[in-house]
Amino acid sequence: MYFKLLIMSVLIGFIKNIMNQFSIKIRIIFLGFIFFPLFSFGQDLKILVQDAETKTPLPYANVYFKKSGIGISTNRIGVVSLDQSKLLSQDTMVVSYIGYDLQKLPYSKATISTPFEVNLSSSTELLSEVIFEYTKPPKPKKIIRKAIKNTDNNYSTQALLHEALYREITQEDGHYIQLKEAITKTYYTPYPQKKIAANFWEQWSTTVVNLPDSNRYAALESDDTKLDRQIIIAARHSKNWSKYGVETSLMSDPLLLYAFDKIKYQHDFLNPAILNRYEFKHEQAEEINGVPCYVLSFYPKSNQTRFKIDPSRKNRNAIYIGRMYLTKASFALVKFQYQLALDREISFYSKNIPLDYQVEMSYKKHQDFYIVDRIKLLETQSVAQKPNGESILHTTTKALFTLNTEAVSKENSIANLSFEMPRFSPIYYYKKNYHPDAWKHFQLPESIQLAPKIKADLELQQALEEQFDHITGRGNN
Repeated sequence: MYFKLLIMSVLIGFIKNIMNQFSIKIRIIFLGFIFFPLFSFGQDLKILVQDAETKTPLPYANVYFKKSGIGISTNRIGVVSLDQSKLLSQDTMVVSYIGYDLQKLPYSKATISTPFEVNLSSSTELLSEVIFEYTKPPKPKKIIRKAIKNTDNNYSTQALLHEALYREITQEDGHYIQLKEAITKTYYTPYPQKKIAANFWEQWSTTVVNLPDSNRYAALESDDTKLDRQIIIAARHSKNWSKYGVETSLMSDPLLLYAFDKIKYQHDFLNPAILNRYEFKHEQAEEINGVPCYVLSFYPKSNQTRFKIDPSRKNRNAIYIGRMYLTKASFALVKFQYQLALDREISFYSKNIPLDYQVEMSYKKHQDFYIVDRIKLLETQSVAQKPNGESILHTTTKALFTLNTEAVSKENSIANLSFEMPRFSPIYYYKKNYHPDAWKHFQLPESIQLAPKIKADLELQQALEEQFDHITGRGNN
């Protein structure tokens, strides 16, 4: 301590002697160089994200700025620190957290105070399903172990055929600019699939490095679906109405969404080697489709969201925050939501990491077991820049809706069906597979009809049916 004080006093004396040799103007410039780092450090914006009611900090909440195109996650105590010099003077701050309503807040570099508090309210959708009767629940890890143990009883141990609607909708500046849909049939292997081939990731990494940038990040999920097969019965897409002329990728691979089935692919999340890196806690019990459920929230135990992935190995890091919904009767996982922490380095994926990335997967009862009902992925990415330097953001929702499920028989086995794997080559399959007659006889259930706002935006200049026929009609590939 005394040594540090001695050094400090010597340094101050040295500076004073130098300053006395220069004019006042030179002294001001010299002091500016010395103290500028201190003042610039003070320009960091600290944001605290917390529960609006309990004031409990929310670890790994997602924060991004729309115009600046910058995103980051809070730390374990709900705080994020961001260099304001990277932000535009006026912006919109977007804050999201699983189980809470999304917040959009105006940002002004000139007037914002730091630390800045963001209070998130619990989702009203969740509140409507709250069960007020309370009994002390088992410990979270015990519930999860029960879920893994009961997999064979809760899900099909035989291969299934899923017929589904795939839908992809892209939004730009609050307006929907493109719709892409497909009718798919998937040969779905039995539950669970706990292991993958020992050399798979080495082979996979050799292939994926050569993929276009737009497909690399999606490929991160593709290993899980290695044994599943899928065919495209029919496909269609609207025109791209981007007012900035930004092209969107022509449909991602619907098969990749099945990789989010965490109860089936237990090597990805429901694996002790990974689970032990997460912290779990009970949330208020709820009912899902009339069935009482335990609700477990989870997030990384420590600040493990900065790491570098070795592309030749499966990720073993804790990178999710989210919630699991498990039935009280049989410990079946019936709903799974998670968000991706953004403060990380992922080798050649880095520039493709989205500003926001949320997954929701739900299951429904089919005969004596649960099957995949709906899968939804929402991701927001900065795709280009406007002439004024602001980012152009595209928010895309990709969803699968199961329409029909049947057990695999000799007549419809994988050997007798023309299943293909259109992975990483969706443009070819979707341009060649419009099949207007298939769509004409395909009736969408009321629950998955396009929302009026989406339909109105897409049909502002031309009816959807005309767009489908014009883009991918017969003989027009």
